[in-house]
Amino acid sequence: ESIDLSANVGSFDQIRHMVSNRDLQVFTSDSEFYVPSFSNAPVTPSTAQVKRQTPFGSSFVKPAPFDGATLFVQKTESAVREYIFSDTEGAYVSTNISTLSPHLIRNPTQQALIKGALNKPESYAFYVNDDGTIAVFYSLRSEKKAGWALWDTNGKFHSLCSVGERLFTVAVRDDGAGTNRFYLEEFNNSMPMDHCNLYTGSSGVLTGLDSDFANGAAVKVVSGTDYLGSYTVGSQQVDVSAVDATVTSAYVGYAFVPELKTLPIDGAISTGPLTGKQRRITSVVLDLFGTLAVSVDGTDMIVRNVTDDFALDRTAFTGKKEFFVLGFSRDPQVTISQSVPLDLQLNGMVMELAY
Repeated sequence: ESIDLSANVGSFDQIRHMVSNRDLQVFTSDSEFYVPSFSNAPVTPSTAQVKRQTPFGSSFVKPAPFDGATLFVQKTESAVREYIFSDTEGAYVSTNISTLSPHLIRNPTQQALIKGALNKPESYAFYVNDDGTIAVFYSLRSEKKAGWALWDTNGKFHSLCSVGERLFTVAVRDDGAGTNRFYLEEFNNSMPMDHCNLYTGSSGVLTGLDSDFANGAAVKVVSGTDYLGSYTVGSQQVDVSAVDATVTSAYVGYAFVPELKTLPIDGAISTGPLTGKQRRITSVVLDLFGTLAVSVDGTDMIVRNVTDDFALDRTAFTGKKEFFVLGFSRDPQVTISQSVPLDLQLNGMVMELAY
């Protein structure tokens, strides 16, 4: 009992996607449409209508409902838009949500969504770019919070899939012997590195790496709250006995480097703004939670104290930590990063500016 509709819109549009959200939404090569629903009656041949709403067009990446809207990749593959009904306009609008981060949208080929997962209340949308990176969008509409980040890895992300609150990827990586292989991996907050697993052994020699790494692979090793360093896999094992011969289990993988870079810090004084003038950031105060390693413009935080018992695991730092920065610039910026793959959570930051 199908309904055959014709949309008389003055052009021939290729239908690429149909999404059942608050209404039946139709995404074509040149425009976005919807079929209105009725609260007390079904759609029938006599009541069915197709209404054009916005003129942007959709790519072949499948749209999906997300945090009260429907996200879709524009046909130019250079922007991500949310298709949502606006009470002000009395119609659907397609707002560009990647306006401030267009450099992260690099011809997406696939989209995956998770809602209220990864131990976070936000909803997340993931876009696999054609260069093997993942553009990540998070949204908490009730708090008016949203933002973008870029995930990169040792190799490339080939594809992505969400199953409930779990997120999986197929990654293409050099196994260490010069051969690219496809690996099915899951994003897991408990793992300190990419392509990471917990390996066991004795006397500082970790074995059983042959299923994940070939001989010659350059890997990082983390034991508990300690970073043991960089090693090369040999004979399907890693020998860390020179650093700690008591190690019987440790994480081995490829470290990823988180980087948060501020916009140029400006200021206003009684004579006007400081834009374009020489100035410098004198200090940066970070609000940290459960952090074992962080650096500001290359200056590392030292978690250990001289009174600590070095036979015990170090305690993660929670609280405010101040860093002092040198150098003048017309566009002073701060880069937050890490030199070792350990826990880091940054809740906020305050900077002091001198001129």
